[in-house]
Amino acid sequence: MRSKINKLDFTGQPIYIGMDTHKKQFTISLLGEYLSYKTFSQPPEPGVLIDYLKRNYPGADYYAAYESGFSGFWIQEELQSAGVDCIVVNPCDVPTTDKERKQKRDPLDSRKIARALRNGELTAIHIPDKKNQQDRSLLRIRQKIIGNQTRCRNRIKGLLSFYGIDLPEKFNKSGTHWSKRFMEWLKQLDLSHKSGNATLFLLLEEATFLRDLLLKASRDIRLLSKEDRYAEDVRLLLTVPGIG
Repeated sequence: MRSKINKLDFTGQPIYIGMDTHKKQFTISLLGEYLSYKTFSQPPEPGVLIDYLKRNYPGADYYAAYESGFSGFWIQEELQSAGVDCIVVNPCDVPTTDKERKQKRDPLDSRKIARALRNGELTAIHIPDKKNQQDRSLLRIRQKIIGNQTRCRNRIKGLLSFYGIDLPEKFNKSGTHWSKRFMEWLKQLDLSHKSGNATLFLLLEEATFLRDLLLKASRDIRLLSKEDRYAEDVRLLLTVPGIG
């Protein structure tokens, strides 16, 4: 009597994987060349998806895509190293129907990514190397520090306005604000009550702390700009009028 062999074999068959990535879970949609296989949720670990694919679709050619965002490129790197041809795409470049736009849900999002990938409608964005990614992080954190510093300074001026405290005439010009003399004047202010003075003191502490952070970030970026990979570009940029 012959025994029946039910061994799975997807050799040469493409599997298109649309991924909607979130911090707590990934929503995955799997499409074949002509069939829709499955949509499911899993823990946010590429290794879980890799094991699932090899167990249920052994021998297939795997193609995956997900939208760029908070998760960065580490997912792409792990999938690529495991033999999955994975790209990261600009969310605005994913073709979306009116229904999908109005009924936004994770399963719909993963299916539209898989569909567009199968149809050849997606273009991968450039993925910089790990060092470049981390160098960019340094530049971004400096911009965030500047934003936090601006908000802190506005809160200090807002506190002064709330209590009707006018700036001395010597500080009327905006260029004199936040100088050493201006900070000393702020530290000597008396709002007449302990809680008011404590509020001003805390804001001034924050402003000083953010100023020190900004100096450290700027120092690190200045050192970065002298590295061989950036030095020539920085030199050329500095020849442009208005860039210092």
